[in-house]
Amino acid sequence: MDSDYISGEELGNKLLQSVREMKLGIAIRQYVSGAVSLEKSAVIAGLDRVDFLAALAEEQVEVFTVDMDSLKRELEHG
Repeated sequence: MDSDYISGEELGNKLLQSVREMKLGIAIRQYVSGAVSLEKSAVIAGLDRVDFLAALAEEQVEVFTVDMDSLKRELEHG
């Protein structure tokens, strides 16, 4: 058997993995740019919200940002 041979099943699996990675990359870029919400990004990636949050953490993307001035105003006004 030729060592460069890839079975149809293996090729299909590699293709599916590539598509998943591309969808995740697109979803992350859309989320980071603010073009879509976290929930919509998860749908684009083909993941549920929890798995998408885990993917963001793995890519070291900050999900929860706090504007200290806004937080201070909210706390002052109850």
